[in-house]
Amino acid sequence: MSGIEALNEQCGCVDTSRKAILGTSYGGMVAAWATALHPTEWVASVVGNASLDDTDSYVRSDQGAGVPTKYGGSPWSTEFSDAYRMASPIYAAESIQAPTLIVSTLRDPRVPVIQSFKFWKALEDNGVEVEFIAYDMSGHGPSDLPNAMDYWQRAIDWISFYFDRA
Repeated sequence: MSGIEALNEQCGCVDTSRKAILGTSYGGMVAAWATALHPTEWVASVVGNASLDDTDSYVRSDQGAGVPTKYGGSPWSTEFSDAYRMASPIYAAESIQAPTLIVSTLRDPRVPVIQSFKFWKALEDNGVEVEFIAYDMSGHGPSDLPNAMDYWQRAIDWISFYFDRA
C-alpha cells in the first residue's frame, strides 16, 4: 500500500478509483491478504496458485515438512494451531469485498487445489463476486503456452471488466 502511495506522490498517475491486485504463488497469497486487510481499496483481484491455508500446506504440500519449522510444531497442537490460522489468508476471507478470480491447477504439488476450492467457497458464502478456474494439469500454475496465455487473458479480462464498472 505504501508503494502505491509513493508512486502516486511521485507522478500523480494512480487512478485510486481503479486499483486491482494480481498475484500467483506467494504473490497470490499476498493478493489474498491485501484484499482482506484493505477491503475497500480494490476494484478486483486475481489470486493464482496461492497458499491460502498453512494447515493444508502442512498436510498435502510437497514442502509440507518444512511448514512446522515456521510455527514451532504441528497445527494440531494447541500451542501452535493459532499461529497456522493467523498466517492463513483464508481465515480473513470474510473481510474480502473485491471481485476475485481464483486460478489453480488440479494437480499442483506445491499448493493443493483444495485451498483454492475452499477460498472460492468462503468468498461465495460471503457474497463476493468470485470465479474459480482450475486447469487440468500438473505443476504450480499453467506452464504450457496455451494455458498460460489463457490464464493471462482471463486475468486481464477480469480486471478490465471491473475497471469498466468502476
